Amino acid sequence: MYELPLPVKRDGDGRLVKSYDEFEWYLKLQEEIYEAFIVDDKQRRAEELTDIITVCTSYLAALGFDKNARCVLQAKLN
Repeated sequence: MYELPLPVKRDGDGRLVKSYDEFEWYLKLQEEIYEAFIVDDKQRRAEELTDIITVCTSYLAALGFDKNARCVLQAKLN
């Protein structure tokens, strides 16, 4: 069975992601998308795409969606 990724609590600088505002989430997601498309290596691209999933999961958690709520949303959309 598929397990949803865990959200991160802190970014690479040690800052709590809960404190991000809407624009910071946008920039973080944009950064990860950019990184996924500039790499040539298939494995590295897979890792960058997984980073995108983690950012989205972390954003949902920061918005107050717990694991169960994220699972319900994912099941509904899939």
